[in-house]
Amino acid sequence: MKKKVIKIVLIVLIILNIFVTTSKALSFGDVISRAVNFISIGQNESGTTIDKTNIIALSDSIFGILQAVALAVALVMILVLGIKYMTASVEGKADIKATMVPFIVGAVVAFGAFTIWRIVLILIQTSTK
Repeated sequence: MKKKVIKIVLIVLIILNIFVTTSKALSFGDVISRAVNFISIGQNESGTTIDKTNIIALSDSIFGILQAVALAVALVMILVLGIKYMTASVEGKADIKATMVPFIVGAVVAFGAFTIWRIVLILIQTSTK
């Protein structure tokens, strides 16, 4: 079991290393300046630029929908695992506890990603004003 986990961790680290070394590293300021350039270039025939408020509103609505779906899935999983845990035998409870670990890690990763998304949006909104 330990060897399998070590192999998986090594494979993930190798893949991450490949992505990091092959992609061009940009600082946060470069990303913001490129985004501002993209918005300023995005003019249609009438000469108006892309409306930032529409993009922010769309991003907020997508964020809200995805966060609600993730929360609903997490709640359903908690309920199902809780009911199974209450009705399971001793051996079944051990299996359910083993299932809970990946669920908790996945929930932390998912909601952490939403937090990072929100922080990046706030930073972009404040830097473009």
